[in-house]
Amino acid sequence: MAVLLAASAAGAHALFAGGAAMAAHDPVPDEDVRGAQIRPGTRISPADAGALAGAALPMPRAGVQPLGAKAYQRVGLYPSRPPGDALTYVNQLRLRSDAGDANATYAIYLTLWDCRNALSEAADGQVEAARRVGAEAQFLATSERLLHECQTLMLDRAVYQAPWLAIAAAQGSEDAMYAYARAPEEIIGPLSDVIGETAATEEWKSTAADYLQTLVSNGNINGVAGLASAYRYGGAVDVDALLAYAYELTLQRIDPAFTSEDELSERRAALSLSEQAMARELSSRIYEQCCVPMAGGTLGDGNG
Repeated sequence: MAVLLAASAAGAHALFAGGAAMAAHDPVPDEDVRGAQIRPGTRISPADAGALAGAALPMPRAGVQPLGAKAYQRVGLYPSRPPGDALTYVNQLRLRSDAGDANATYAIYLTLWDCRNALSEAADGQVEAARRVGAEAQFLATSERLLHECQTLMLDRAVYQAPWLAIAAAQGSEDAMYAYARAPEEIIGPLSDVIGETAATEEWKSTAADYLQTLVSNGNINGVAGLASAYRYGGAVDVDALLAYAYELTLQRIDPAFTSEDELSERRAALSLSEQAMARELSSRIYEQCCVPMAGGTLGDGNG
């Protein structure tokens, strides 16, 4: 499949649908909505869930929850940026980032993302969604604080426009690798500006696919979930129903809660018997890659 971009904005959205769909396969749902706490038991509509997920998308995960001898998922949240001037905080992190600290670099990216999000058009939809789930006051208070704290950072163009996500991923942050694959617009720019297949989109797809494979090899099941979604909906790899099903079978083997039996049954029915057999064989290989330690191997260190 190459998710080929038509020479139109619609074509651009076809490429990035995979990034949004990937969230549906994410084994660890995002829990924070820019400081807004949603009351337990609150029913959230799909539209509101989408808006609020947009507010929380790149929140990093911290810690490792084992899922067997090798496989793991990153769980929990890193502490939020402390209150105060965002540029001061970023400059403190830059010393560690310049020394190769991937977590520090990713924290810079998250700070910039939070500031951009506070000023984006999406903020209007997010506040409306927060209102419907009873979190409007806290959301607005956090937004007002962010607008004040981000002013100096937004004026420093060299810092504000630097490719922090790509740097953090290249330095080895697993959270950054996953975010890189989920959010191509963070790498190649606004969707509306993407016209046709370009060198930039090709580079993003190749790098994103490599990162997801690295996560699989490390035992991080976000890599398995990311490739399942990408092969199903498009994005970093070409759409391939057989490979999508193979990765989905692997997720089910790791933990049945990660997949829907009804969806698996429907997708299995779309494959021939020989394709189903091939998918099962491929799934076994994927499972060995992600979940069976080699001699002397250990659980992933959970580097952010």
